Amino acid sequence: MSEVTKNIVLLPGDHVGPEVVAEAVKVLEAISAAKPSIKFNFS
Repeated sequence: MSEVTKNIVLLPGDHVGPEVVAEAVKVLEAISAAKPSIKFNFS
């Protein structure tokens, strides 16, 4: 299977504060750990 890399911009703000964004990053990192062919770049 080919590698997939997604670029994601993180913008914590109204109704989606830093604590929500931090948890979302944990979920995406868990996906990457379980499926090494899927990678995420955060900015």
